[in-house]
This record gives sequence, structure tokens and C-alpha cells, in this order.
Amino acid sequence: MNISRRSMMIGAVGAAITMPALVLSSTAFATTEVSADAVSPQTALQRLRLGNQRYRSGDTIKKSYSPPGSKYVQGQWPFATVLSCSDSRVDPEDVFDLSPGNLFVVRVAGNVVDNDVLGSLEYSVEHLNVPLIVVLGHSMCGAVAAADESLKSGVIPAQYIGDLVEKILPAIRPLPTDHSLATAVAANAQQSARQVQARSAVIAKHTSDGSVMITQATYGLGSRRVAFF
Repeated sequence: MNISRRSMMIGAVGAAITMPALVLSSTAFATTEVSADAVSPQTALQRLRLGNQRYRSGDTIKKSYSPPGSKYVQGQWPFATVLSCSDSRVDPEDVFDLSPGNLFVVRVAGNVVDNDVLGSLEYSVEHLNVPLIVVLGHSMCGAVAAADESLKSGVIPAQYIGDLVEKILPAIRPLPTDHSLATAVAANAQQSARQVQARSAVIAKHTSDGSVMITQATYGLGSRRVAFF
């Protein structure tokens, strides 16, 4: 990946504001963002580990790695992307003790992967030069529990919840019949991480040259600990 950082193009942004939304190009969309100086995937991961340590110990500082003096209206400088569950008890900025602007967060129940999620992840890599993608599952996940129940009963929930459950089922079908919910949550996070790599040629290109890393983790609601795989 070319890790040189894109500057914000004020003229393009102004033009985009006056244009109808339906005719905005992906290029115009991209120019509304600013990204920071590149950090390695390993450095990004270490920042997350340190932030979760602060969160667990109660020594929170809402750390910011954005450029000194920068303001939100000037752009965003995330150093990691987190694909997280929508569960209201899981807030990635809190979990990693970071201030807004440091994480590019994509949230969907069960942290599953679909086309919209992939597009969001690709945007973070291509236009914000984020070097790290973390798929973050969590304990007591209702979406995974629903998939577990469907696996046991053979009944798929109606409507769109059923679609969500069917995205999770392939991750837990191979597990032993007496598997725990925690095991199912971890398997689902692993499946999503594999799908990101397999389905996105854009992201795979960057992981192959080492400029982007994909990892998965689980967050314990009780322990407040993030366990990286």
C-alpha cells in the first residue's frame, strides 16, 4: 500500500456540498477525509493493547493520537478500524480508552460481513490508510446466541434477523455440540476476519504486502479485557 498521506482538498469538498447527493463520485467522497502519518500494523495493535489496559485498570485518559492541534472539522486520523457488534454495552472508544477520531468503527449485530461492511472497511484502508483491522466479538453476544439456538432447534428466525443468523451459522456448525457461547463468539469473529480477507481484493492486496493487518479479538463484558487472537 502506498502509505503517503492524502491532504484534504478544500475545493473538491466545497464542490461536493453544492452537488446533488446522487451524483457525488467516490473520488469526491474520498477528498473529505484527511489521514495521519502512517504507523505500522504492529504499532497500531500495541496502542489498542495499552488502551485496553488503561480501561481495565480504571486509569482512563481518552488518549488521542491525532496530530497536535487538529480539530474534527479538519478531517479524521484513525489508526485502526474496528468491526464491532452493535451491542449497546460495547463501545470501542471506551474499550480502548481512545478519544473520538482515533478509530474508524463499523458496527453491525454479530460483527458479520456483508457488502456494506466490506465497502466501509475498504474505505478505511484505501482513503484513510488505516493499517489495522480488528474484528471484535464480545461475550454474551445476542446475535451469536440466536444463531446457536437456531442451530439446536433447526428453526431460523423470520425476516431479516434470520438473514443475520444465517451469516453466523457457518462459523458455529463445525463446533462440538457441547460448545460454549464463548467458543461460538470466537469462531464467529474468526469467520468474519477470514471473510474480509477472502472477499475484498482491495484489502487482500494490502495485507499481502504487509501494510495492513487483520486480526480478531473478543471483549469480556465482565472482565473488560480484550483478548486478541
